[in-house]
Amino acid sequence: MPVVLVTGGYDHKIRFWEATSGVCARTLSFGDSQVNCVGISADKCLLAAGGNPLIHVFEINNASASGEEKPFLTYDRHTSNVTAIGFQKDRKWLYSGSEDGTVRLWDPRANVSTRTYDTTVPINTVALAPNEMELITGDQNGNIKIWDLRTDSCREEHQPVVDVPVKSISVAFDYSLVAVASQKGKMFVYTRGSDNGKLELSHEFQAHDDYMLKCVVSPDANTLATTSADKTIKLWNTVTWDLERYVLSTLDISVVCL
Repeated sequence: MPVVLVTGGYDHKIRFWEATSGVCARTLSFGDSQVNCVGISADKCLLAAGGNPLIHVFEINNASASGEEKPFLTYDRHTSNVTAIGFQKDRKWLYSGSEDGTVRLWDPRANVSTRTYDTTVPINTVALAPNEMELITGDQNGNIKIWDLRTDSCREEHQPVVDVPVKSISVAFDYSLVAVASQKGKMFVYTRGSDNGKLELSHEFQAHDDYMLKCVVSPDANTLATTSADKTIKLWNTVTWDLERYVLSTLDISVVCL
């Protein structure tokens, strides 16, 4: 199988690209809304896309001969832009966050929201913890909240800078660090306390000169990638936090993966 990239845009389209050739191999129509975010299940069978306010779920391996591919499932409980979406690794549930201030868990077999957590503040980012028992949200007021799925409650809350929106959160595979990107270009790095397991701010630095769009911890947790409206991608060493390299683009970069 070739390496495939999936993009969603303001033209209401989801596109599958062959990474090596740059050829668009497949296009899905989202409907009446732009595509704000996409998520792919670990087994590469399902693709979920969030718009305003619907979430559509497509079967990746079920290409239609007519080209009129439709989602096999649609979630319609959000009332504003869906800004984050993802799958539990075994596809037992999906999660989403929205500008309507709610985080929702979904049944992957039906249009059912199984749990709802109300933050009262527009949510910009949601990350699933490696233990799959916690969701970490970042919102427009600059709050970081950890939602415990076992107790159905907010277990922990942090605010690195008052009223500065949190734009992106990424968690290392072993939960050794939680990277938080703020709108004003600053990175905040948290580690878990040895006594109580709560997050503790361990490092902060100015990563970009303009508002940040995305941060991603690499699979081996040795590198952090950041993007910004300053049109750069930067790679940071997670031991020294030195800048290892950067790439300059001609456009704003809102998505990056490692």
